[in-house]
Amino acid sequence: QSRNKAAKVITTLLALEKTLDAHNTSVCKLEAQLHGGHVDDMVELNLQLIDARSQCTKVTNTIRHHRSALGVEDKAELKKMKKDIYLTARLNAHAVKTRIWDRLHQQKFELERLKRLYRASINAEKLHANMQHSIKHCKPGILKLVSTYNGLCSHICSLIRQWRAPPFAIPPHSILHDGIFQLNVDNNIWQDIGLDNATVNPPAWLSDEAIRNGIQLQLEVDCCFEEEAQLMREWSVMQEWMLTEWEGIQDALSNADKLANICVVWRRKAQCIPCAWSVVDSWGPSDEVLLQATHEQVQPSFWDEDDQSVGPVEEDNKGDSDCGEIGDDELMDAIEDIALVDEYR
Repeated sequence: QSRNKAAKVITTLLALEKTLDAHNTSVCKLEAQLHGGHVDDMVELNLQLIDARSQCTKVTNTIRHHRSALGVEDKAELKKMKKDIYLTARLNAHAVKTRIWDRLHQQKFELERLKRLYRASINAEKLHANMQHSIKHCKPGILKLVSTYNGLCSHICSLIRQWRAPPFAIPPHSILHDGIFQLNVDNNIWQDIGLDNATVNPPAWLSDEAIRNGIQLQLEVDCCFEEEAQLMREWSVMQEWMLTEWEGIQDALSNADKLANICVVWRRKAQCIPCAWSVVDSWGPSDEVLLQATHEQVQPSFWDEDDQSVGPVEEDNKGDSDCGEIGDDELMDAIEDIALVDEYR
């Protein structure tokens, strides 16, 4: 276990040294821009330089800490591994890829930085000019790093074909220039295939292209099943909604005659009462519907009166007085109903 731990520390040291070289190169470029004087935003350049120097300091301290943990044999092994061509190429590729990640993150948040500058009293035209300049300035450097990384990947593949790499070494995937600035999560740039220490028996989802394609297809199938279940639920809801609405409409149609009769009575009783505010003349039902409802109300009243008039006539004084006391209210209601029918005619 101690040997494996020492080997892991040595590999980490080599990777950190390559990362430190990349950070030092970035610091040198920023210092050259600062001394050259061709800077659009001096404040932003100073912030980038401070950040790059802090990264160099952190990496240097980490390297110093790991070196202090090595013994004499481990230090000799470190010097020996520095001369390994395959390991050097792999670590260089890993360092370049790390640098590409950093540059892409800077490219992603470039617009937010410019918006902050705009809030600090920069007008819209200047913001647009700075944005275009920054984007054009960053893209060539990122594309150059991608080309360098692809060249290192080709070199590693050639070393594997020449049997100059360890057994079971996996060639890293190259990065396509198209769509690299979209930061798609499925892009190969986020995969460290063949660049880490786990080169023996890597997981199939990471090394086998067929399995990776199968995983994507399985995810699509799962999405199809979810969509199918959602459609089935929506179909059931649509049917239940239609059934409920249809029953409600049928109930309303069955109650339409009752509402028309009520409307006739209300309109007759309230026609002499003035309205509190201006409203339309219509009560809702059409004139034909109201006329039909009036007919249905008047005809039963006449039939009821005829039925009551037919029957044995009592000759006593009490019966004569009852017949003589015909209700005036019923007579007036019948007259109003006849007048209302004549009005609709």
